[in-house]
Amino acid sequence: MNARFGGPAKYKAWDRQKSKCAGCGLELRMFIMEGRTLLVHPIIPFKEGGDKTASNCVILCMIPPNNCHLKIGHGGREDSEPCRISMSDLPYLNG
Repeated sequence: MNARFGGPAKYKAWDRQKSKCAGCGLELRMFIMEGRTLLVHPIIPFKEGGDKTASNCVILCMIPPNNCHLKIGHGGREDSEPCRISMSDLPYLNG
């Protein structure tokens, strides 16, 4: 998980999302059990004033074909900075 968010923010986001990707609803618990790293992402990028609280923290999958981290968090471009995420792109934000 991304080091920019502290543990409490990440765990609150995990609980809020009920261990699912906020974008596609993919169950992420199995990836933790396999020792894989999950990336958290700011809804409002830090450079745009987003804070490091759980309300600005979202967990997105990196699993093809969805790869919500790339599609939603970076506007589909691997070389881009994090982009502001629309709440309509996060149907599973609350599990």
